[in-house]
Amino acid sequence: MAKKTSSPSPKAPAKSAKPPKQALPPAPPQIEELDEDETWEDDTPPDEQTLAKAWKALEKQIKAHEPSSRRLFTRPLSAVRQTLKIAQQALADRERFALLHKDLFDINLLDTLETRALAFWHAEIVWRRFLKGTPFPNLDTFLKEMLDLRAEILKATLYLWEDHPTLAPLVADIQKGRGREDAADDLVRLADLWKNHWKEAEGRSKITLDMIQRAANDGARFLAHLDKQPTPTQLQQAALLRQKAWSFLDQALTEVVDTGRYLFRKQDPLTRYPSLQNSPSSKKTSPPTPQPTPTPPTT
Repeated sequence: MAKKTSSPSPKAPAKSAKPPKQALPPAPPQIEELDEDETWEDDTPPDEQTLAKAWKALEKQIKAHEPSSRRLFTRPLSAVRQTLKIAQQALADRERFALLHKDLFDINLLDTLETRALAFWHAEIVWRRFLKGTPFPNLDTFLKEMLDLRAEILKATLYLWEDHPTLAPLVADIQKGRGREDAADDLVRLADLWKNHWKEAEGRSKITLDMIQRAANDGARFLAHLDKQPTPTQLQQAALLRQKAWSFLDQALTEVVDTGRYLFRKQDPLTRYPSLQNSPSSKKTSPPTPQPTPTPPTT
């Protein structure tokens, strides 16, 4: 917090100054807004232990992967669900894929497609949690009450000590506070000040010891909450890993789908290996998406 620069009195030490928070870096352009209404519908979602296991199996490859510029679906959960179905179909057709020369198709893509999908969903969950941060119960109400309490105690503080020979610099420094984090820190400092000078302040204002204790508790509680929030660096890293995991999945999926369409080009290939649909729900119908003509795999 840039505002806290003055030296307080010996009886009311200020908290050590914190460095100013960095501005949140912009997310990569491929990142889309979350669709909060996404669910697994009638399917049973994989548990987080399964997702973490898939991530661990491919973590090194994903981190080393150079992400493509293809945009991530606005409904990534839908993409995962559709990919898992395609992976099941491809594994059922494994013998047909195995007929291709290894220079034409890497059979390992078939065997890892499901794991790639689950690893991406793990990265998605991690990113979503960082994006939302740690929840705080009834945050709006708490902040209003915290700011009101700060204003009331600060008003009395200015009345008592604004011109005090030793406490005036501390009071002036607290008065400069702006924003929620400053307000929480100010409450802690105000509480310390009043506790140290209670004998001379008692009865001279409407401030009570209960209010002072509440100020100390509320300020400390909100500061602890802020310390648990992800840093800009953590959020940026999670967004990058999410994009890498998606690109790593999309690369394999594209090859599997294109090759599958070629192998089954005479057996309704677009139904057997469909393109991912970015529709809000499988229950809603929309005009069919034009499908590309199947082409043979190339080296």
